[in-house]
Amino acid sequence: MSKEVIIIGKPNVGKSSLFNSIIGKQLALVENIPGLTRDLRKKKIDLFDSSITLIDSAGIQKKVSSFNDNITEFTLESASKSDLIMFVVDGSSGLSSADYEINNIIKKFKIKKILIVNKSEGKLDSFVQDDCSKLGIGEPLFVSAVH
Repeated sequence: MSKEVIIIGKPNVGKSSLFNSIIGKQLALVENIPGLTRDLRKKKIDLFDSSITLIDSAGIQKKVSSFNDNITEFTLESASKSDLIMFVVDGSSGLSSADYEINNIIKKFKIKKILIVNKSEGKLDSFVQDDCSKLGIGEPLFVSAVH
């Protein structure tokens, strides 16, 4: 059985771009529209002599509608059953209260987590690195999913 790795974060941080970049295909829809991803997209891949199922998830957001609440619940339920959580934040805009809220939720899961700071191709604000250390997940990985 393959390990499950889920990519989570708030809307529009580049979760689907990262998913596509890792699998090497444009499987997930990518657009500059928050909330475009509505379901979980899964792809089984081989990585370092292991088979994993990579999961692209919808953005986790505060209560907007009952439909979005259901999407968030489903995403968090899937995250709680995963073997690894890739928590993606936006390095170009810095951490927001929504990022801290997501972090507080996933801290409760007894699962390994990796903090991914996406959109790191430009000059990063020095506060981004400081904020990342406050999350308590560990050293962040700085990436640019589209580059």
